[in-house]
Amino acid sequence: MIDHKPHIGGADISGNAPILPTNLEITTQLLRTLRHAINFHYYAYQLGRIGQNDPELPHDLAGPGNRLEWEVVSGLALQFRTVNTAYFNQFLQPLIDKSVQIHRQQNHHRMWNGRVSHPAASKSDLEVGALDTICALLEPREYNGGAHDYGQILEIVGQFSELKAGFCKRLIEKMTSLTPPDLDSIQNLVNFPNIGLDSRDYIRIQDRMKKAIPELNKLGYSLI
Repeated sequence: MIDHKPHIGGADISGNAPILPTNLEITTQLLRTLRHAINFHYYAYQLGRIGQNDPELPHDLAGPGNRLEWEVVSGLALQFRTVNTAYFNQFLQPLIDKSVQIHRQQNHHRMWNGRVSHPAASKSDLEVGALDTICALLEPREYNGGAHDYGQILEIVGQFSELKAGFCKRLIEKMTSLTPPDLDSIQNLVNFPNIGLDSRDYIRIQDRMKKAIPELNKLGYSLI
C-alpha cells in the first residue's frame, strides 16, 4: 500500500522521487469527487434532468480528463497534505495545477470556463456549467473558501458575465426550494446509498467507481 510520511508522500527535497498521494489523501479526494458527482446529478434530476445529453456522464467521472484518471486524481489529492507553505507552493501546487488543467479539458469546463462562455456552448452546456459552479460553491472546498450559502453564491455569480450570471441565478431560484442531498451519508467509495438520484444515474456512478477503484489499487493503493 502506498503511504508516506508528510515530507513527502512522494518527492524528497531533491526532487529525485515522484510525489505521490498517500492512501488517505487519494481516498479523501475520491470521496470529494464522488460526493460532487452525486450532488450534481441530484440537482440535475430534480431540476428536470439538466445535462442529460452531456457527452461525458456521469459528471466528472467519464471522458478525457475525468477526476478518476491517475493524472488528475494523483495531483488533486496532494491538496490535502499538511506541510509548510514554502514546500507546498514549490513542490505540490504545480502538480495540483497541472491536474486541474488536465481536468479542464472536460466538455463542461471548455463550454463554461472563462469570462465568457464558449461561442459553441448550447443552452444545455450553460445549464451544466452553471449547476457545476453552484454545486462546487455549496460544497466545503477549502480553495473556494469553504461552503457557501445561496446568498453568498449569488454575490459571487453576480461578478460573472450577464449571460452566465443569468443561468446561475435562474437555477438558484429553483434550487432554494429543494431539500439538499445528504452528502455526509456518502462514506464509502463503492457501497453508498441512493440519496435522491435517478436510478440510472445512481447505477452509472456506482459502476464507474467500481471500475476505477481496482485500477488505482493496481498502483499500490488499498482504497476499499
